[in-house]
Amino acid sequence: MNQIIPMTRFLRQNLSTITSYRRIISMNANQIRFCSQDKRNDDTKTNRKQIERENRDRRIPVELDTSIRYMKSDAFKETYQDYKIWELFRRNFKGQFSPAVPRLSCVGDDGFVKTSNPCAICRDRYLVLHHKNIELLRQFISPHTGYVYSNSILCLCHEQYEKLCVAVTLAKNYGYIDFEVPHRHYDYQYHYKL
Repeated sequence: MNQIIPMTRFLRQNLSTITSYRRIISMNANQIRFCSQDKRNDDTKTNRKQIERENRDRRIPVELDTSIRYMKSDAFKETYQDYKIWELFRRNFKGQFSPAVPRLSCVGDDGFVKTSNPCAICRDRYLVLHHKNIELLRQFISPHTGYVYSNSILCLCHEQYEKLCVAVTLAKNYGYIDFEVPHRHYDYQYHYKL
């Protein structure tokens, strides 16, 4: 019993140092545990970053079937509602008037969007301009004239506007989109016999 009393005095006197040692020991144990978890977390973080990078890389094309399913999905309807894709888009530019010449491309050589406000097609990677994607092409065609809207209205980048014009022309040639054949004026003087 006599030995217990001095031990309690010793503990009471040195309690603060013991608790500080205890904190240090527990911190070291936590650091050791965290270090082993950090290695695992680093591996999963690099895998996540790589997968995220692949998802954002625009050089990897989205399939046409995926794009058509996206156009019919609830996510598309919730995002664009009843508006056309380009109607709510406004390109940021310096000054009062929009620039006459569109930017060449919204996507850089590395496959990532290089501006903070990409055009209406470049901002959504599931919008694929293809002559079979008729629902998408009809949003860029005027119902009154049957021609593609000018780029001053659409504000697309040059690359996407060229793809749009090619896709609309191919869709008309293959018969996916109805259009009126322009009236030809014949000079009948050539057909009269002299």
